[in-house]
Amino acid sequence: MYPPQRPASFRFAWLLIALVIGTGCAPSATPTSAPPTIAPLAQIALNYEEHQDLIAARAALAGLGLADPLAAVSERAQQEAAAGQNENAQALAALAAALQLTPESPHVTAETNPTATAEATAAPLPSATPQPNEFELVSRERVCERVIGSALLEVFTQDANGAQIGGLEVQVSWNGGSDRFFTGLKPEIGPGYGDFQMEPGVNYRVRLAGAPQVVAENVLSEACATDTTAYPGGVRLVFRQTDNAP
Repeated sequence: MYPPQRPASFRFAWLLIALVIGTGCAPSATPTSAPPTIAPLAQIALNYEEHQDLIAARAALAGLGLADPLAAVSERAQQEAAAGQNENAQALAALAAALQLTPESPHVTAETNPTATAEATAAPLPSATPQPNEFELVSRERVCERVIGSALLEVFTQDANGAQIGGLEVQVSWNGGSDRFFTGLKPEIGPGYGDFQMEPGVNYRVRLAGAPQVVAENVLSEACATDTTAYPGGVRLVFRQTDNAP
């Protein structure tokens, strides 16, 4: 005697249930994360260095939602320099100098102030990153400022007209060591300013990476004194582009 045959509809229902269960147990595909749509600070700076498009750089920085883009770029430049990422640090320093030299201003239309608009259009914007030109050491002075009270090396970089320019690498070396920093990262002091903490008693050599033939030799801290106390003094150097630079 043969067992009773199941109706075709019954067998189809079980087949459908097995198919659904099998599908539900199959591993789901791992979702892929979307690529970032906003470039990091270093990439924004490198893009600015290549295209010299400050408007695009400002737009990219605005997309990051930074409370203070200038401070963020300056801080990142210092971090990259400390990590030895020279190319990124230089590009960030140049971007910081550009942001300082050409601050964003409210939009002015010709209807509201045509004279101001015409003057703004005609006036050339200062260059934040100088072209590879020759430099010379035009000033070297001892600094005794009690408010600083430390052996601070201060460097200012200028164009041929004496206007400060940032984004320049300054190289410092001494017996047994070397370091570097960039001008333009402390805009509250000056767009072409940079500094380095010296150690009293150490003899330093200072030069610009873009003009290695111009060297400030025997740079060292000399003691400063008041009527009641003594403290380490600093040195201030000014490097300026030459008039006959191309």
